Formats: sequence, structure tokens, C-alpha cells
Amino acid sequence: MIITKLQGGHGNQMFQVATAFVLAKHYNTKFKLDLSFLQKNNVSTEIFTSRKYELDVFNYKFEFTNENEIDFFFPKYKNVIKRIARKSKRALLKPQIIRDIGNPDDFVKKTSKCTYLYGY
Repeated sequence: MIITKLQGGHGNQMFQVATAFVLAKHYNTKFKLDLSFLQKNNVSTEIFTSRKYELDVFNYKFEFTNENEIDFFFPKYKNVIKRIARKSKRALLKPQIIRDIGNPDDFVKKTSKCTYLYGY
């Protein structure tokens, strides 16, 4: 599964979804949107403009992540059994967390079928 963390305004969100869509199509998997940044940062300040989810204007039903899916990439282990189960699953799927595209030609090489896109 490809997950992209949405942040920024309408244009940024469209780009983030397009990137996730292309990767999901490349790996023949689905993609989901992580709204946690938009939900947690919902108050504007002098140096930060809060944004809302703005993609509901499209006639498309996007899927959204749940806490368990985000925890897979950023684990918060609560007990030993969960820790062992997650580590085993993570070892098999080899999840990638991508924070910087770098050279666009090498972008797909940095990803896998299990990728979390952080801030595109």
C-alpha cells in the first residue's frame, strides 16, 4: 500500500495524491491518504497558515488511513506480542518512508509496494 501524508493547500494536495496514484499504479496496489497533519495543525499563526482537506471537490472517493496503518510505518509498541508481530511483518514487506524525492528519475527506485510519502 502507498500512503501519502497530505499537507499544504489545494495544489500541493493534488500533487501529493497524483504521486501516490502513480506509484500505486506502478506497483499494482492501492493508495490511501493520511490526514493527520491537516487535522493536528488546524490553527493558523503568524508563521504558519493552516490548511484543510480540499480534495472533496473531486468526484472520487479517496480512502483514508487509520491509526494502525500509520503505526506500521511509525510504530509505537505497546506490548511485546505486538512488537514481535510488527517486526515480522515489517521484515517481509520492507516499508519505505520517503521524505525527499531528490532526482525524479531515481524516485521510483527509492520506493516499494509498501511506501509512506511524507511531504510532497
